[in-house]
Amino acid sequence: MEAKKLFLTIAGASAVAALSAEIKMPSIFSDDMVFQRSAPVKVWGTASAGAKVDVEFAGQKKSVVAAADGSWSLRLAPMKADKTPANLSVSENGKPAKTLNNVLVGEVWILGGQSNMQWSANNTTDYQKLKARADNPNIRYFNQQTKTVAQTPQKDSVNGKWIVCSPSNVGYMSASGIYFGEQLQKDLDVPVGLVFTALGASKMVAWIPEDAVSRSKYVQKEFNSFKDALKKYDFNKAYAEWKVKAAEWDTEAAKAKAEKRKPNPEYRPFEPNKITDRMPAQTPSYLYNGVIAPIAGFSARGVLWYQGESDSYGETLDNFCEQFELLVSVWREKFDNPNLWFVWTQLTSIGKGSGWPMTRWRQYLSSKNIKGGAVANLIDLGEQNDVHPRDKTSVGLRFEKLVLQTVYGFKDARGKAPEPAGVKYSGAEAAVSFESFSRKLEGRGEPRGFEVLCGEKWVAVKPVLKGSKVILRSPDGAEISGVRYLWTAWAQPDAWLFNQDGLPAFSFTHQK
Repeated sequence: MEAKKLFLTIAGASAVAALSAEIKMPSIFSDDMVFQRSAPVKVWGTASAGAKVDVEFAGQKKSVVAAADGSWSLRLAPMKADKTPANLSVSENGKPAKTLNNVLVGEVWILGGQSNMQWSANNTTDYQKLKARADNPNIRYFNQQTKTVAQTPQKDSVNGKWIVCSPSNVGYMSASGIYFGEQLQKDLDVPVGLVFTALGASKMVAWIPEDAVSRSKYVQKEFNSFKDALKKYDFNKAYAEWKVKAAEWDTEAAKAKAEKRKPNPEYRPFEPNKITDRMPAQTPSYLYNGVIAPIAGFSARGVLWYQGESDSYGETLDNFCEQFELLVSVWREKFDNPNLWFVWTQLTSIGKGSGWPMTRWRQYLSSKNIKGGAVANLIDLGEQNDVHPRDKTSVGLRFEKLVLQTVYGFKDARGKAPEPAGVKYSGAEAAVSFESFSRKLEGRGEPRGFEVLCGEKWVAVKPVLKGSKVILRSPDGAEISGVRYLWTAWAQPDAWLFNQDGLPAFSFTHQK
């Protein structure tokens, strides 16, 4: 009898728990969000095991039965863009369980990369103008804590929240992202959602999930090296050493501030983390687990990617294209969208960085290998002594014009920069052909920026522009066996070849 009472008590408690179970959804599904137009929209969450889940939005009603672990997902049919706010309601077993308010339908773009994508708008040259016009309820921004690392893929973003663009919050948004987003919203006249995922100093390996590392020998090697190091990692020892170094740096920083100079070293030592022996931004797969996994599957038009500084040296640069092309293919798989666009930038000019010319070149080469991808040229932008240029307006607008032309098919957008199409060698002369995309080319100022390879020496020569070709001649009649343009980290002063829309020609290197 007692056993029977106990069984009934447990059964009753379970029934009450089932009746009161709450529908849970990751924070990417919350008030003020934007759904992607013209595409099936995946919606997911958890409920009671076996519960019938109904999702209603914009005249649609879709249903699904939760799995044994409570997980559920369904897809809303493609929708037209809609600026009129609507509510999405979710019911469990016929009972209202959750409502998302003020939802729009438009264009969604994911903002990825490192510090130049993370860089906030309140520290840019045009911030005050941006702030004055930022009262725009048709731009929404999903913010989250992007320094979140995790050993396994997470279900929800840390501090994830959709924000309606306004003068009070626009300054904290990604500058490159918001300058892109506001122009896109204006040109398309539809709502725009921007999903922030970037973290300063992050390497590509940090954004590639563990189940994909075996597809690249280099990424697999980096992941294995990390796992081996982790076995020997002593967090308590590392933390004690960090406290000493951090205190020393604080003293140096205070002194530097008083002397109106930068501290040496410039950045404070990073605080050790219990689950990784290195910076979160440098930890293979863990940023993917903490930042991307919770939103993987969310419907979006594409990804804007501004990264490369942390992969511009040594072996990681040697394997740059391999890593990036793997990242693109895996993200498309995880977002269940083979047509997910990737649009990225080359690195700007800067006064240091021996690997930057090759990084730019490999960023360009990836655009030839990635279908549904495009690269923006920023070589005429940048600051000589700062890796974080304050002019993010130009970055955002170049992103936007390139997206309008390549993604949305606006023929008059003019977002493509001139690019090398071939080199013809003839003794002491070389003719470089450029693809100008039906735009006139022009040289600005004194002819400069080009070098030719004679024997084993690169020699600067004056280019001559003839239509869509640049003619180069060796100064002493020596045979030319190679050509390159803007092959230096600080290339901005030598940027000479532009199209009539003001876009600079891509830097390049070529040898017989």
